[in-house]
Amino acid sequence: MNSVLAGLIYKTCAVYLDDIVVASPTFEQHLVDLEEVLERLQTAGLSLKLKKCQFCLKDFTFLGYRITSSGISPDPDKVKAVKEFNVPTSVKNVRQFLGLTGYYRRFIQDYARHAEPLHALTRKDASFCHLGVSKTLARLRFRFFWPKMAADVKRYVTSCSVCQFTKPCQRKPAGLMVPVVPQKPWEYVGVDFVGPLPRTPAGNAYLIVFVDYMTKWIEASAVREAMAQVAAGKFVTDIFARHGAPTYIISDRGSPFVSELFEHVVSTLGSVHRLTTAYHPQTDATERVNRTLKTAIRAYVGDRHTSWDKYLPHICFALRTAPHDSTGLSPSMMLYDRELDTPLDLITQPSSDGVDEPGVSYPETLRASLQEAHDHARAALDYSHDRQKHYYDLRRRHTTFDVGDLVRVKTHPRSDAQSNFTETHLNDKEHLKLQQGTFGQVYFSSFTTRSRGVALLIKKICHSKYSTLLKIKGAIML
Repeated sequence: MNSVLAGLIYKTCAVYLDDIVVASPTFEQHLVDLEEVLERLQTAGLSLKLKKCQFCLKDFTFLGYRITSSGISPDPDKVKAVKEFNVPTSVKNVRQFLGLTGYYRRFIQDYARHAEPLHALTRKDASFCHLGVSKTLARLRFRFFWPKMAADVKRYVTSCSVCQFTKPCQRKPAGLMVPVVPQKPWEYVGVDFVGPLPRTPAGNAYLIVFVDYMTKWIEASAVREAMAQVAAGKFVTDIFARHGAPTYIISDRGSPFVSELFEHVVSTLGSVHRLTTAYHPQTDATERVNRTLKTAIRAYVGDRHTSWDKYLPHICFALRTAPHDSTGLSPSMMLYDRELDTPLDLITQPSSDGVDEPGVSYPETLRASLQEAHDHARAALDYSHDRQKHYYDLRRRHTTFDVGDLVRVKTHPRSDAQSNFTETHLNDKEHLKLQQGTFGQVYFSSFTTRSRGVALLIKKICHSKYSTLLKIKGAIML
């Protein structure tokens, strides 16, 4: 057809397959143009079916366009199809809609900019985003309305998994305080390494610190390395050989303490090893003592940074003889029922010469005094812990977990730079195993440290919600 009408196409006529449109500015010119086209067809031996032909029209529909003397516009039937197009529920539906509207893009100003959000929906692994409940609701109200729109938006935004993994939690941290009050000396003992510190001429660069939870007695030693062999050896010499085997030994999850060697030594001596919850050093009372020790060393040694191990015994003596805030008694009084003598005591204390000895034997007196001191300490610790729990729980909320709950676990990036764009929570498809006991801990079966599951404090864990698509019926565009 193009060869038959060569020279006339886009001059007096237009051709699409076997359809021919002849357009002219006036009726007289139209007759001339029509005759010329018919002569070309006759010369080529082509015939036309009269009932399929329309002549001398002022307006008509052709290839989805309405053509009139005023110009070209979209076919009203096609426009009606666009208006009545069902809300797309799949990528295929979105592509069908874009194909329908894209045909008339010449009539829509900035069509590409308006259609870009829909094109983004057709891409593989496309990411979506939205703002908070109030902002999302405000943007929707500007364009749409449907019944219970506010409730639907709140449900959708709060159940968005991406938001749950990336946004910080604005609620009170979960988990109430569960204080541990020991009933006797050396029942609970905490252990931890401090360092690395400036290496001394003796080669020491670390401190290993043991703390009795009841009496607050400190055993601290300077060591060369923070290793399992060192931790096990010091436990035997500094604790077991001096004070006997504690009921419980509490440590963090550092490699020296989760080693098989340390576990074997502790269990052989009859103690139970308990690990603190992950990413929560406050569980171990030794952490607070470490801060006190480092502050005291810093003040004591001054600029003699490489000689701190020489002054460590003096610092420990000062802490052992000072009254503790929680008990009101010094560790030495709690442990020995007497204050350790200092050079100042030799000057200020009166002489005991000429004083009659009481009729009660010394062992009985010592036993009674120690019992009184321990009773006083337990009462003081109970009061102190109750007071701490009261103020701690004001900033916390109670929550519970069941096995199989979907949860989010708080992440801990390795660097500050990485934390800027790292998700705040891990994946929410982990099944929980509750620990046998208290302390508000939860065990994750998928996170393991050798043979142990990882216990996390519940304030590091949040309940998660399913992220469901928002399905709206009967929405009205405003």
